[in-house]
Amino acid sequence: MRLAFNTFSDNSSAQGRSIWKHQISPLELRGNLIAEDSGFALYVPVEESLQEVVSLGYNIIAPVNSAVIDEDATDILSGTALASTGLEPLADNGGATHTMTLSSGAAALGRVPAAECLNFDNAPLTTDQRRAPRPNAGFCSVGAWESSQPITGTLEDFATTGLEGSGYESGTFTGTSGLTFVYTEARNQDQYGIDDEGIMLRAGGTLSTTLPAPVNVISIDYRKAFTSTAGRAVEIWVNGQQEATSGSFGTIAGDDPTVYNLTATGLNLTSDAQLEIRVNGAQVVLDNLVWQ
Repeated sequence: MRLAFNTFSDNSSAQGRSIWKHQISPLELRGNLIAEDSGFALYVPVEESLQEVVSLGYNIIAPVNSAVIDEDATDILSGTALASTGLEPLADNGGATHTMTLSSGAAALGRVPAAECLNFDNAPLTTDQRRAPRPNAGFCSVGAWESSQPITGTLEDFATTGLEGSGYESGTFTGTSGLTFVYTEARNQDQYGIDDEGIMLRAGGTLSTTLPAPVNVISIDYRKAFTSTAGRAVEIWVNGQQEATSGSFGTIAGDDPTVYNLTATGLNLTSDAQLEIRVNGAQVVLDNLVWQ
């Protein structure tokens, strides 16, 4: 079974208040908000299960025994009930069924970058449970409900780099976001653009800027450039510390149009953040830098 972008709350059962999973049944979770006041929200009778619970990212689950789930770095899991989930009471918020909205400041609100707003078939989500549009301002909220109010988040689409030709350069540009970017070992995206734009960095190339506070999430889309079998990787560094890495990719010969996303979450920075994106190994095109 796969569950994507559902909300479970205030359920009651002797075991597994929201989900009871048999030890031989597979379960994959993505973008679910599962929050109960008491007792484990997710229950597996035997911890050494033949089929573990696999997180595909961006779940908020509490309380939960973390031993029964293969946790993703983007998850929020807690062995005790969360002090505040931000969930409002079940109500008629439009649509065919009642839903639970999220209050301002809820951890689930606008947490998932648009590239990761996917259903259980890995297809992009376009609506929430009410059939209201999502994502919102480049992000989806965790769970079944999407806010229609503006979510603080800023997009840089690299449409104003001014890079021309095939030579690699170092320099600066003012982005569409209004921020000043510093780049090394960079050129235009050539035929390998993402949304027809982007900036290409080769091995050792960097892209840096200062993001205004507060900063909790940083997300960047990337793809392979050119056709060699050289492995390559993208890293997100914040204030001199590596916060996320793609791992090696692009080792299959030929053009690969697959667009990936790298996200650093849970930064909780209350002062301006020094961002540096690094590329190792071989050429990579970057686009759609989003932060909130």
